[in-house]
Amino acid sequence: MVALHFGRDVHNITMLSHDEHNANASTTMGALTGCVTTRDLEEEIQICLAGKESEIIGFHDHHGGEAAQIDAQVANDDRLAWWGAPLPIDASHVLARMAFVARRHPEIWRQTRWVMAPKDYCIFQLTGVVAADPLTAFGIVDGSLAYIPQQIALVPGAAERLPPLLGPLAQAGCISKGLPGAGAPMVNGTMDAWAGLIGAGVARQDEAGYLSGTSEVLGIVSRRKAPTPGVIAFPECEGIVLHAGPTQAGGASMEWLSGLLGRSTAELSALVEIAPVSGPAPLFLPHLAGERAPLWDITSRACFAGLSSATGPADLTRAVMEGVGYSARLLLESLERSADCRPELLRIAGGGALSDAWCQIRADILGRPLRRSAHRDVGVLGAAMLTGVGSGLISSIDDATRLLSPADRVFEPRANERDRHAFGFGKYQELYRQLKEFNSGFCRFYA
Repeated sequence: MVALHFGRDVHNITMLSHDEHNANASTTMGALTGCVTTRDLEEEIQICLAGKESEIIGFHDHHGGEAAQIDAQVANDDRLAWWGAPLPIDASHVLARMAFVARRHPEIWRQTRWVMAPKDYCIFQLTGVVAADPLTAFGIVDGSLAYIPQQIALVPGAAERLPPLLGPLAQAGCISKGLPGAGAPMVNGTMDAWAGLIGAGVARQDEAGYLSGTSEVLGIVSRRKAPTPGVIAFPECEGIVLHAGPTQAGGASMEWLSGLLGRSTAELSALVEIAPVSGPAPLFLPHLAGERAPLWDITSRACFAGLSSATGPADLTRAVMEGVGYSARLLLESLERSADCRPELLRIAGGGALSDAWCQIRADILGRPLRRSAHRDVGVLGAAMLTGVGSGLISSIDDATRLLSPADRVFEPRANERDRHAFGFGKYQELYRQLKEFNSGFCRFYA
């Protein structure tokens, strides 16, 4: 059995033309080899049509106008009925992207047969089967795991370009003859956040996980649902009801600081480990490319506050680590309202969790233990778990997480840091509120 996993940088869409569908070739929009670069934290997708390169499209906020138009046509009652929460339709939504291409590149849109996630494109190339899964398609599916015709109709031509839906444990097909592994069945799988949280061991009621990569993704499993703005309450799938949300810049904030200071992220982490907190600590708002959950504010921007002539690299690094931690705390509080529970422990994993200093800071800010996974890439592990269950090698997702999710270390919150982070978190929220109108006007001027 085979499964595929992609991280955050491949969360875009693939557009397959009518002629190329028959030839197993593609018109690609997404982070497939040779088709994506990342510059200045903005994902740039190169459209390739019939072997010819076209212009580069930045998918940061260029189709925010389409998103706003679609969002304005969806009533709040419909959002609650479909998703269990009043979620916005922003520039990352698949319908906004489709509307953007239809307007900006009508010829490509006319030739497009399927709009697919990159994993579904790869499955098609390997098996010839066209399919999607309802979790990756969240935002255009409802609680019954079916497409929402009323919403999809807001973008003319979208409905006929969406692939049929299969569950994450379903067999999507077998690898075609002439390819490595020919004849092996392939499990459909699902999106990186859902698979990653499974890989981190989060599958049972009231369990919580924290994935730290380019962005921070937090999730809680709970059958209880209390509609909460800004977070995603996924429909029940494979017996799991996941409340989750992504921030915009977690590890990306450290990578930015690393480039700015000319030091590796490991060197910066070491500075924090040996430099004690002394005096007022600078505050960092990590909105380098806007913010996603729970604020969903594309015009917010990053800043440092409280700098002085004594501020050095260690202070800036601690400020970035703490700012990301405060963004996670803001998201976690919303998730706890949505899930109607307060998990006693979070399972943490991902490249951003490799730093002991950063894990300790997060535990202090969140006020509860963090259990770090022994596996760095839990998304790949989660995909393997889904493959094992889908193939019948493992009896259930619950059993898979118990068998395959060992811990590396547990970070306990330090009582002597509680008051400082309570103050810092309050100031973090105040800073965002005070800068909201400023940043909105700033972005409007330069739009």
